[in-house]
Amino acid sequence: MTLNQTSAKCLLIDLSLLRQSYGNREIAEILWISGTKNSADGLTKEHPCNALNKLIDNNKISINPNAWIERPKKKPSWSLNQNAKPT
Repeated sequence: MTLNQTSAKCLLIDLSLLRQSYGNREIAEILWISGTKNSADGLTKEHPCNALNKLIDNNKISINPNAWIERPKKKPSWSLNQNAKPT
């Protein structure tokens, strides 16, 4: 997938706003949810979404994050931990 310049700029702005909100402790945690478990994909994508169907049918959501961002204890630096379990 390639992004055009406008999409890339929008993505950079979104990421910057997320970092700022996270740094201000307005967001407690950021998790990466795979597309197969993301029920919001059914609202934004053309293809069918089993996660959304399960949410509607069972009124339950199953989220298994496979990456997250940990808040540093001393200085503000960002690290993305993939395929690790939260402590």
